[in-house]
Amino acid sequence: MMDDRLEIALVEDEQLLRGLLESTLSRVPDMVVTATFGTAEEALAGMGTRPPDVVLCDIDLGPGMDGIALAKELRKRWPELAIAILSNHADLAYVEALRRPLGKSWAYMLKKSALSVDSLDRCIRSVAAGLVVLDPEIIASAQAHFAKPQLTGRSAELLSYIAQGYSNAAIANKCALSERSVERLISQIYLDLGIEVGNTASNPRVLATLAFLGERPR
Repeated sequence: MMDDRLEIALVEDEQLLRGLLESTLSRVPDMVVTATFGTAEEALAGMGTRPPDVVLCDIDLGPGMDGIALAKELRKRWPELAIAILSNHADLAYVEALRRPLGKSWAYMLKKSALSVDSLDRCIRSVAAGLVVLDPEIIASAQAHFAKPQLTGRSAELLSYIAQGYSNAAIANKCALSERSVERLISQIYLDLGIEVGNTASNPRVLATLAFLGERPR
């Protein structure tokens, strides 16, 4: 990474929004926008052989390849590349189109949330760390479609924060709990969802988020 900062490429066809996102990211410590592109085709041609740490990509890119197709193509080239998709669509069908091909290190975020410095910061750092992050409106839709009867109300609340990319410390602050209590509750969530914490091949937070969307841990 350049000067230990997270390098980010923006792919957004609307010039005004592209500029707003670049301006928002300029206020986030330890991050730098290294390239901006207006289309998927420009991004594929312009990234060359060395990808950034994170690609922040609109789902609607005008004529040509859309953001989902771009994300899949980028992952073929660089399987570990972190990708955050921006969208105006609070629709689980779009999330489903990303879930299986991308696996880990991806986010689905609504554009109105992306202009919040805190939300964008949390999203990018989380996907760069290998996690899966969902917008709060997607969380609400998933809660309505995929009830988890084995979870208590408190556990379901914590699981929704995990799915939004919050750290244990941030969850503790939001829920007025100690970090130790949060750790204990999250351990119980993993147990209730059948997630093997000791499995080094998988990140339990990723598996918990996928379980939130209705996918059984494997």
